[in-house]
Amino acid sequence: MEVGGIETADDAASLIKRLERFDTIIVGPGLEPASKAFVNGLVAGFGGALVLDAGALNVLTPSDIAARKATTVLTPHTGEFNRLSGEEPTPAAAAELAASTGAIVVLKGNPTIVAAGRSFVITSGGPELATIGSGDVLAGLIGAFVSTLPDPVAAVASAVHIHGVAGQVLDDVSVVTTPDLVAAIGPTVAAYRR
Repeated sequence: MEVGGIETADDAASLIKRLERFDTIIVGPGLEPASKAFVNGLVAGFGGALVLDAGALNVLTPSDIAARKATTVLTPHTGEFNRLSGEEPTPAAAAELAASTGAIVVLKGNPTIVAAGRSFVITSGGPELATIGSGDVLAGLIGAFVSTLPDPVAAVASAVHIHGVAGQVLDDVSVVTTPDLVAAIGPTVAAYRR
């Protein structure tokens, strides 16, 4: 596998072998342009939880995702949702995509909808999170929560809520930047644990 030349299902299989000790991976941030063969190879071959974001969402179809048995989280913003589902981004359409794929769907927006058999409307966070890298931070937080909490749907909803609260806290004191958002996650989680 060449750096910068990740394109084939064989590349995905090679990477999966390197990831055997991990139970959750995030695919998509920084993966533009993504190769459909590579992303589908990860989706089909990785047996753990997958958080699919950004570049990964741009090459997948619902049928590519539906065959997975392990936890799968889709994190589209409205444009990615429309391309992926062919539908306008509504709570009902998010629930329909979740039902047809078996995935947990995080329809990012204000509010953010988490759909997977049951739905959550997350109102924390707002336009301050519409900054480059914020979605990548959310994908990482979802991956961390899914890998450590027993209920994947509650883990995803909790991660989305924490991400929003951290953004709101930062927005009260300065402009939200990705590094500051990352730094705010730990204290936000700690505040909830207290």
